[in-house]
Amino acid sequence: TIESNLPRYNVTVNANNGGSVTPSGEQTVYEGNDFTFTVAPNDCYGIASVTVDGNNVSLNANNSYTISNVTANHTVNVTFNQITYTIAASAENGGTITPSGNTTVNCGENQSYTIAANNGYRILDVVVDGQSVGAVESYSFDNVTANHNISATFIAVLNIDINADAEGGSVTPNGTQTLDEGGSFTFTVTPDNCYEIGSVTVNGVAVTLDANNSYTINNVTADQDINVTFTPITYTITASASNGGTITPAGNTTVNCGGSQTYSIDPAEGYMIADVLVDGQSVGSQSSYTFSDVYGNHTISATFEPVPAGQVVVVVNADAEGGSVTPNGTQTITEGDDFTFTVTPDACYEIGTVTVNGTAVTLDANNSYTIENVTEEQNVNVTFNQVTYTIAASAGNGGTISPAGDVTVNCGADAVFTITPDEGYEIADVIVDEQSAIDDIASYAVVGSGASYTFSSVSENGHSIYVTFSLIPVETCYTVENLEVSVEPYGNLISWDAVENAVSYNIFRNDETSALANVPSTTYVDMNGNAGDRYYVVTVCQFGESEASEIAEALPSSIDENSISVELYPNPTDGKFMIECNEMTTVEIFNMVGQLVEKIETSANAMTIDASAWTPGVYNVRITTETSGTIVKQIIKQ
Repeated sequence: TIESNLPRYNVTVNANNGGSVTPSGEQTVYEGNDFTFTVAPNDCYGIASVTVDGNNVSLNANNSYTISNVTANHTVNVTFNQITYTIAASAENGGTITPSGNTTVNCGENQSYTIAANNGYRILDVVVDGQSVGAVESYSFDNVTANHNISATFIAVLNIDINADAEGGSVTPNGTQTLDEGGSFTFTVTPDNCYEIGSVTVNGVAVTLDANNSYTINNVTADQDINVTFTPITYTITASASNGGTITPAGNTTVNCGGSQTYSIDPAEGYMIADVLVDGQSVGSQSSYTFSDVYGNHTISATFEPVPAGQVVVVVNADAEGGSVTPNGTQTITEGDDFTFTVTPDACYEIGTVTVNGTAVTLDANNSYTIENVTEEQNVNVTFNQVTYTIAASAGNGGTISPAGDVTVNCGADAVFTITPDEGYEIADVIVDEQSAIDDIASYAVVGSGASYTFSSVSENGHSIYVTFSLIPVETCYTVENLEVSVEPYGNLISWDAVENAVSYNIFRNDETSALANVPSTTYVDMNGNAGDRYYVVTVCQFGESEASEIAEALPSSIDENSISVELYPNPTDGKFMIECNEMTTVEIFNMVGQLVEKIETSANAMTIDASAWTPGVYNVRITTETSGTIVKQIIKQ
């Protein structure tokens, strides 16, 4: 009653955007009383000035000020300013960074940079705040809460042009290659079979390869031109004949490596072939000889002798491979006698054709044939054929087998079949000759890698191989449950229960089609969220995504933070800081983009947090207690 009779004065409190003053507006104060107001800047704002009746005043540690013993009207004016930071961007010779120089960025906003190399250069590295982020073409500072620097370096890129003959070998690497200036470049020359290296030049100058047919150009400072040629390897066969006949071709004949050369030996009238020597070794009295797969120099010589009186010549020729004829070569028999020869095919060969004087004849059960009453020269020719078999190969849906269809295999050879499942499939079974052979497959059910099966030393028809495939089971991607969103002083706190097989979670807000964030944890803070915002979460799994969760609305928290006593010190900190709060159960630290930095389960009333590895900036510390609920405080990491 006494106080109501005292004079009253008005204290008018004004503030611009960027924060609040409590109390605000026009307040009534009785004469002699004190008036206290507290200033609270918004995130990313600072207190610019505080005046009382036009005079600057200083706030206390709690951002409060008291006008003592009010005896007149007063006007309080508070202004806030946007906090800004500077990002310094620079680029060395060889490219650009845009924007460059010092860029002022408002607290909480993003700033993107584009890095581009000049022609003939490439990005060597991009360094952000002293740490390499690789040779990236763009970089974005998101939710800026501190000063930063970004620098780009470039390096000249040189061309190495490698040219080689189209045939005869290869150079590794080949074509046009690129190399950083000052680097070394090594190439290796590999001639094909039956070729040799002709010439190797670097910028028109001949160079000598090492023992591995390699050459290294060191400290390359200009474009390089490499040229390699190959030369076919050839051999010489020298052919000669004695009196009494000819060998064709005669003299020295050049034959390409790996090639073949056939010689005909023809006796003159009244003569017969006595012997044929190849590289000094007798091959019998053959009327023809073929050098196959020539890999060296050779000689061949033929000798002849007169046909004895009353004798008739029989010349027996057979393929060099596949079997034999007994007798073979040049034979003589008494005129009017019979001549019998026997044909014996080698393993995996069969008799092809048998002719006598150009006419096909049929062998008996012993593979023999008799020419009766021989009165003139006879010519016997025998050929052999490789025996082959057929394997039927096929595959069901979900993959391939190669080769497929009816596959021809030489007798005695191995037949290898490659089995390749399609993406998302695995080998279910391999059926060989109507029996499962899956246990013989060493590495099946690996997508893309495939497997193989080998028929060894094939010796009969009737083999088959059939492969079946099945879909690889896909893990179930479960939908998030128990999604909750609460409105906290630092933003909307979103949390949910972890689900099995989750790799990460996509968070969506309201009707936005793009995810607000993708996080590996089950907690996220939407710093820009408001009360009433609606959220849902989609689980991301290895092979797809789940259905959307039920929608949760952001509701104001019912917890009275004034009922919880918390101390954080030192604040700001450049390393460790202490938290004191009774009955703590969980401490969670979030950065300014809402990502969970650290989560600690505890039962202590005090604990130390090591923030030395954190990026400088502002962090929200969310403390959950056993009986009083949850409170959030901010800590500044310098």
